[in-house]
Amino acid sequence: MGHHLFIHHQKSLPIRDPDVALVKHFLIKGAKRINDESLRKAIAKWEYQGTGVWIGVDVTVLVDRDGVFAAAIDIAESFGETIPLNYLNEHVGFAGLLWLKEQSTSHVTALIRSLEEHLRAPNTPNEP
Repeated sequence: MGHHLFIHHQKSLPIRDPDVALVKHFLIKGAKRINDESLRKAIAKWEYQGTGVWIGVDVTVLVDRDGVFAAAIDIAESFGETIPLNYLNEHVGFAGLLWLKEQSTSHVTALIRSLEEHLRAPNTPNEP
């Protein structure tokens, strides 16, 4: 599996392809929960093309949208300690992805938080 690079203010955040699928899923659920249909549609456009290649990813729609991150985390945490394998394979993924084990909720929420923090970062170039 590859990594998608979330670029914001000249900084990049690499996230593994299956983890992008997790973040996408829970952000869509979060946008739905907060009744933000335009945001839900924008996130739904994220499309896996192949290893490390996602198109339609526009992170600018997530800037200053703390509510969607909080809702996504709340939804993930509602599963308890883990996201069940059957749920993952039925609702989270892309062509060619087969989940082989449940995912810890703490891992999923850490991914969501890492993207949220990345989008809050000040506009300074990456350090060498």
